[in-house]
Amino acid sequence: MKAVKQTTPGETPKSVISTHEMDPTKDQGKNTPLADLFGPKYPVDNDDIGFIIRTGFEVQVRLMVALETWLDSQSVNQDHVVMFSDRETKLKGRHIQDAIKLVPKWVSHIKTNPRFEYYRKVSKMPKGAAIDPNTFVRGEAWQFDAIKQVATFALGVQQLLKRGKYKWIALVDDDTYVHVPSLQAVLSRFDSNKPLVLGNIFTDKEISYMHGGSGIYVSANAIQRLFVDAPELVEEMLDTGAHTTLGDQHISIYLKKAGALLERTSVHAFHEYWIETEYVQGAWYCQYSASWHQYGPDGVRFLHQTLQTIGVNRPIRFYEIVEAHPFYADSSLWKREGRSYTACYAKGHYEQPCEVFKRGENGTQELDAPSCEKMCIEDREDSCAAWSFDGLACQLSKGFSLHGWQVRGTVSGVNKALIGLWRAECQGKSK
Repeated sequence: MKAVKQTTPGETPKSVISTHEMDPTKDQGKNTPLADLFGPKYPVDNDDIGFIIRTGFEVQVRLMVALETWLDSQSVNQDHVVMFSDRETKLKGRHIQDAIKLVPKWVSHIKTNPRFEYYRKVSKMPKGAAIDPNTFVRGEAWQFDAIKQVATFALGVQQLLKRGKYKWIALVDDDTYVHVPSLQAVLSRFDSNKPLVLGNIFTDKEISYMHGGSGIYVSANAIQRLFVDAPELVEEMLDTGAHTTLGDQHISIYLKKAGALLERTSVHAFHEYWIETEYVQGAWYCQYSASWHQYGPDGVRFLHQTLQTIGVNRPIRFYEIVEAHPFYADSSLWKREGRSYTACYAKGHYEQPCEVFKRGENGTQELDAPSCEKMCIEDREDSCAAWSFDGLACQLSKGFSLHGWQVRGTVSGVNKALIGLWRAECQGKSK
């Protein structure tokens, strides 16, 4: 294979598919019928997925909870799991490898690179050192995680390739919950013999990439193209990875350089946040939910218990989780004071702007909470999911936050009738 020009640290390779316009998968499946979202065309079972797990020495209790819930031996074949951290250790009898020292070319970085300062601190910490993973905040550990993520992916794939043949390889964080039956259902819609990468697509500075927290799910063909057909790209990925600030973006860049495509029709199966703060909308109400991110140990246990009440051993759709949540059952929560359920994003990941009406504009002198509610529930009954009024303006949103946000002086509500329409559509019914 033709040699690839080396890039300088932090430089984006010029051959990368870097914008939505250049990405040939942008509109793939845009009008896909709901029935086509579920049929297993390429069956995937437990032995077809290899898992690479990234954790940290100070927060490995998060990994312990994962091993007790979704990553236990009943859900995942432990022979198909490799785990990496920033320090070699053991947890529940499992070997956790030091991802940094296993990269030979990073030896000099360990001693001198300022970006590796946190790694040097970890090596000196006493055994059992830990911080509260439920209150963990971004800092130097999080910044170093970007580098660790690149090493974890490269080493994990290389080790799994020696263990067997996988249709898919998943790179997952320790604070991500994966519902394996739902993941299998999602992956079974796609041919692993094609160069595909599944997950939750983010865009930063016009570079599209898979969000690592939601999990990155790579087909066998994409793995083949990068790790077998283009080993020089793997070396370059590690060379430049010692300076990266976004590990998931860096990994996506090199997968795309090897010819992989970011698959867009399944993005709503992989969630950026926990269910309570997720942006609920009709586009994904019927889809299977495969992963959730940023759960602390307490949140993982709660989610696991919730899923068990639904049926932890079968694929689960998003609406099932919503309906199992305490919010859904308590009708008093569908309209409240001091809370906002509207989800308004003028730009960015969701790109779901609200309609906003301000008192005194366009004949809205009499604007108040009841009239705001009417505009949503009656005037836009088939498109408005939530409304909120703060005394001056009315916001109408196409989606809603399940738990809502505490906002003093605001009255807000959810259009339960519209959610019923979403639900009926999932069942292939009309209302």
